[in-house]
Amino acid sequence: MGLKITGQNNRLLIVEKGKERELKEEIAGLDIEISGDNNYVRIEYPQSFSNCRLKMFGNANRFCKKESHGKTAGTLFYLSNSSKIEIGRNCIFNDAISVLAKEKKGVGITLGDEVLVATGCIIRTGDGHTLVNSGSRDPLNEPGDIKVGRHVWIGARSMLLKGAEIANNSIVGAMSLVNKKFGEKNVVIAGVPARIIRREADWDIRDYASYTEIED
Repeated sequence: MGLKITGQNNRLLIVEKGKERELKEEIAGLDIEISGDNNYVRIEYPQSFSNCRLKMFGNANRFCKKESHGKTAGTLFYLSNSSKIEIGRNCIFNDAISVLAKEKKGVGITLGDEVLVATGCIIRTGDGHTLVNSGSRDPLNEPGDIKVGRHVWIGARSMLLKGAEIANNSIVGAMSLVNKKFGEKNVVIAGVPARIIRREADWDIRDYASYTEIED
């Protein structure tokens, strides 16, 4: 697909070496599809995309991704209804990932710097379908924002749902479901639904062998 844009007043910006310019060419590894008006995309280089898609539908959506020396692989970024996705510096996306901001006007997903999103994760502001009260038919599962702090490791196949918040320097255990706020830093949260299972924790991107290697 490459680059497909329909609508008016859409702005696509690239930042290279501190200089901002309009995006007119395709970005290697990232297909961009925009359908609507007044949408905004800002991507800072360097970046390394592989098999990624950015889709915007409707008006006044906003996608911003700061520079990264890590990879962004196999990731779908999807926005609609004037929503936003904002991604900090040096975030890594490790394949088969969905980041979805949709279903309610103005909802957003914010990831701080140095967030690692492992394979198979889903981050979404809504549930895809509406849960209703059987009597009144009132909706019960209103979409909501998701906020992830700086230096957070989100383990493989985890889900972050509406209202999820994770503080700085934290770890989400593999296959966990996060659907509430965790305001405490340096914790490990895990489970379905997730809960704090360890405090005074931090993480390093190196594997165990590399981290524990003793130099002569």
